[in-house]
Amino acid sequence: MNFRRTRAGRTVFGLTLAVGLLAALVMPAQALGTAGQWVPMGGPPGGTITSIVPSPIYFVDSTVFVSTSSAGVFRSSDGAATFTRLDTGLTNLTVNEIAVSPTVWLDGTIFAATPSGVFKTVDGGLSWSAANTGLASGSVTGVAMSATFDSDGTVYAAVDGSGIYRSLDGGQNWSRPGFDGMDDLAVTGVAVSPETPSEVFALTKTKVFRSVDSGSSWSTRTSGLPSDSDAEFVFLNLAPEFGNSGIAVLGTAANGIYRTTDSGSTWTSAGITDSGRIQGAAYSPNFGRDSSLFAASETGGIFMSSDRGGTWTAVNSGLVGSNFGELAVSHDFVSDQTLFGASNNGLLFKSTDAGAGWAELGSGISSASISGLGFSSGYSGDSTLVGATQSGVFRSTDGGSTWTAMTANLPNTNIVAFAASPAYPADGTVLVMLPDNGIFRTFSDGGWWETQNSGVTDILRVNPRVIVPSPNYANDFLVLAGGGSGAFRSIDGGATWTQVNSGITYTDVSAYGFSPAFPADGTLFAGTAGGGVFRSTNGGESWTAASAGITNGVVNSIAVSPSFASDGTLLIATAGGIFRSTDRGATWAASSDASNFVGVALSPSFGSDGIAFAITAGPGGKVFGSSDGGRTWAELATGFESDMPIMVVVSPNYQNDRNVFVGTSDFGLWVYQGTP
Repeated sequence: MNFRRTRAGRTVFGLTLAVGLLAALVMPAQALGTAGQWVPMGGPPGGTITSIVPSPIYFVDSTVFVSTSSAGVFRSSDGAATFTRLDTGLTNLTVNEIAVSPTVWLDGTIFAATPSGVFKTVDGGLSWSAANTGLASGSVTGVAMSATFDSDGTVYAAVDGSGIYRSLDGGQNWSRPGFDGMDDLAVTGVAVSPETPSEVFALTKTKVFRSVDSGSSWSTRTSGLPSDSDAEFVFLNLAPEFGNSGIAVLGTAANGIYRTTDSGSTWTSAGITDSGRIQGAAYSPNFGRDSSLFAASETGGIFMSSDRGGTWTAVNSGLVGSNFGELAVSHDFVSDQTLFGASNNGLLFKSTDAGAGWAELGSGISSASISGLGFSSGYSGDSTLVGATQSGVFRSTDGGSTWTAMTANLPNTNIVAFAASPAYPADGTVLVMLPDNGIFRTFSDGGWWETQNSGVTDILRVNPRVIVPSPNYANDFLVLAGGGSGAFRSIDGGATWTQVNSGITYTDVSAYGFSPAFPADGTLFAGTAGGGVFRSTNGGESWTAASAGITNGVVNSIAVSPSFASDGTLLIATAGGIFRSTDRGATWAASSDASNFVGVALSPSFGSDGIAFAITAGPGGKVFGSSDGGRTWAELATGFESDMPIMVVVSPNYQNDRNVFVGTSDFGLWVYQGTP
């Protein structure tokens, strides 16, 4: 039994549009999604996984349930190789924890703890309904079922600020049995003894409470635990044979892991004190005999103990990164040696040799924050995509069905700006910008990344916003970067940089747009985070203001017509709406009633079909389409379940596949098939 303190918060990454990645069409690629509606894609990976629960009969059904902090619940029926979403009726997709019935294959029962209360399913997750009758309002931070749930219907819920609630009828009705002895009601989790339904534990940030009368009364169990001002308890996990051994482990934020052998009466340090926050633990089901358990840490990866938590050894072979938060062990671990681990940036891993080696998996869990998307130069034939999330850079060669990590030696995965070469994958070049770490480049599909900060100012490294290669990158090796300190230009593929702010009067650059005829006309545009638009006709060496008619200078995205040489048309997304120019940026006119636009993208045949797409920022963000060159807009909402879009890009093969992609900050990547 496991419960933990809820991880709150969500990181929204800066907007980065894949610009200039036009494909040489070889043959029509298969259209993705469903005509006329938005469909979530199965990656790239990312987001926060809050629970991993293998089926009690995993050895028979190979089923694994996963909950996320922003995209609800997912289920796999093939050992976690692929996942499908289970959110019908789950109206709050921030799931803090799930509890799966010990006989789920018979009763289909799963509970989900969310900030809006408890949700329940009786069909294995196919449909959910609220189960809050009698439950106090407030965030439900944890939920736990009796080991004999099939006969007694007992389930407990932790409600932040109100303590522990209990249901004796499978979640139909709830009541608070009591809080005598519980002097802190800000509970962050609840657990039930695997053998005694009346023995319950509750956790807060600084306290552990135990009840032996089904929650009617409580006693504090903190002897030996840290009590200084920096103490913070993260989770508590009871051993499978807790009733006999009294063994449990508790993870802390700064003091390592603690263990009790007397049901919490006393605690002693059990090590892992130098690996940051201890964020999860899981026992072998045969713990009484093999004494094996695992722990997940913030900076040290995953550890294994074979002496009941006395000593620990890192088991990180095959893992990407070192920040891990969730662990789960197969119920047939004695035979299959299978366990699962999730990093805190959303990557899911599986081991079939008791942690000796790990393999990344989890296609279909779409809860990432998308910070960029690029297309192969031969996308129509090879279906190759490159995407960036808060978990790193990933490549797909099957149109987004499966993804492979390209993170290698990047110092972190907090990718704010991303760009793939227009000649990718021929040259294998991808560039990213990381806060505080600056610019990195790979020539080897992510096998190795090199720092590219020569000439980059400290301000740009701290506040990066955008990086874009020239559409003629294969020949001119020109790349532009922007953010704090303004515009930067590289003519050697990003190896060295020169600050190019001549004429730019607002030095916080947020977007770029290249003329499709850039090799001939040298024309490009820069948008700023408050000073409007600037134009260059000499490849970015100098700039002139080009903002006449723009009433809001916060420019988040620039889209240049593919027929720019003849129609002179540009669209920009600003905090004050969409603005349109038909005279190469000399003058602008507003073309939308909405505000707070963060992205705009055009069909590759915009000059003839006039199709464009745009997004507004969330919460409450929407997707819009235009079929008249951006003069008027209509919302495209069918099937779109996120209100946090942050990136929009049109397939380079749009004439054939009619695909538009929108990245969100909470629900991964979505694809639309059709016209506005």
